[in-house]
Amino acid sequence: MRCGGRGSGGVPEKDRWSTTVTSTGLRKARATRDDVDQRAERDEQAGDGGSAPSAPRGREDVLPYRRSRLRIEHPRKMWKDHIPAILCGTLFLLCGSRSAAEESAVEGKVHADAKSFRCITEMTHVRHFYVDNLLGNLDATLAVANSATGGRYPAGSVIQLVPTEAMVKRDTGFNPVTHDWEFFELDVSKAGTQIRKRGFAEVVNRFGGNCFGCHIQARPQWDFVCESDHGCAPIPLTRAMSGALQRTDPRCKVTTVSPEDAEALKELNDLLKPSGSDAKTN
Repeated sequence: MRCGGRGSGGVPEKDRWSTTVTSTGLRKARATRDDVDQRAERDEQAGDGGSAPSAPRGREDVLPYRRSRLRIEHPRKMWKDHIPAILCGTLFLLCGSRSAAEESAVEGKVHADAKSFRCITEMTHVRHFYVDNLLGNLDATLAVANSATGGRYPAGSVIQLVPTEAMVKRDTGFNPVTHDWEFFELDVSKAGTQIRKRGFAEVVNRFGGNCFGCHIQARPQWDFVCESDHGCAPIPLTRAMSGALQRTDPRCKVTTVSPEDAEALKELNDLLKPSGSDAKTN
């Protein structure tokens, strides 16, 4: 059966009219004045026995009449009418997601502040760094740290290579981009710890390195933790330098500094000094 043809094609005239008006939308109906007159005459002969009301006799009235019967809306008008609802729904979803994240950050089990960090050597030593767990789940943290194949650190894990830097594993979903790690730059002294800066991609250490930019290079199985064979770019800090910084943490009960640590710290200070070539040039 053909659809949309001008001839009746076996389709009742009423349906043919509906099909024509529906397919043309807001364009003029394809009907002549003679067609309208003939339909009006047939309606008069049929009487009022429950039949549908006749179409108005003027050509100019055919389209409005049929539109009101079929309730046709132009797609552009429909889109315009629904834009406010669509925008409101999108904003509601975005605001809802943000509120959920903020609520998770506030009500999460892991709370990190200046008191969360202590003498680094009082933490648990793993190879050349130290670990802890703010939720008391140290065994789970050590299981991942000592695994030869890596793994995902549990919430509450704390990892420090030097006293002035730390990374803390927050609650699941805290920040999927960083695998829920938050980075800290710390000021340490005999009086204790102060947080200089905390966050994600914006934290830069005193050596000029971006914490997130370095740790994101670690292969997935190492969960953002960098070691020499984890895929991260090498850093200028030697094992002797990091060890010396750990053993001379002012928060710890340091009595004496060994000659080896003193030499490593001197090399570190020389490394951090600006190059003298520029001064000589000026």
